[in-house]
Amino acid sequence: MTLTRKKELARGSKEMKRTEIKPMSDDRRADLAAAGRRAFSTFNLTTTTLPQSDMPRGQKKQKAAKKKPAPKRTGFPPAVVAIIKARSGGWCEFPDCGDEATDCHHRYPKAAGGTNDANNSPTEEPFKNTASNGVHACWWHNQVWVENNPAKAAAIGMKLKGLQRPLEEPMGTRYGHVRFDNHGGIFNATTGEQVWA
Repeated sequence: MTLTRKKELARGSKEMKRTEIKPMSDDRRADLAAAGRRAFSTFNLTTTTLPQSDMPRGQKKQKAAKKKPAPKRTGFPPAVVAIIKARSGGWCEFPDCGDEATDCHHRYPKAAGGTNDANNSPTEEPFKNTASNGVHACWWHNQVWVENNPAKAAAIGMKLKGLQRPLEEPMGTRYGHVRFDNHGGIFNATTGEQVWA
């Protein structure tokens, strides 16, 4: 690509004349002040402390730093966690497990519609953050077994989907085949009698 001049240099001249840089004149400062603009000169400008509207042309505008949004809380509210922990006594509620519980497992997954609803009361809908939807589990059952065995987890009621609701769906647990309520109660899925852990 070749560049061509719009205006040819005078014949015999070897270089272009350069205009000397001069500070802003008093007349120009008065014109800017009359127009409501702050007068400044780039002649001695060393820092960019000007408002964006007063930045000289060609000078890079600095973007305002974006404020990070507060992280969304996903998971059970503290009151519901307390109910789930009291119900389990600190032990994993999965069948045939005697390990110490470390995690509160969502039977109806957080990803299936989210858990950041306006009403996170332990006794009312939405059901995703209620005690009936929570199972106190050891790390292995919550993080490994349910993820690697979704069909088995669904068969025993530890993984719900679609129109299934935690209060209505029984599950296989260390207490037998039961339903949880939202107050920490455990009820036999067949007879409806309360089961004590």
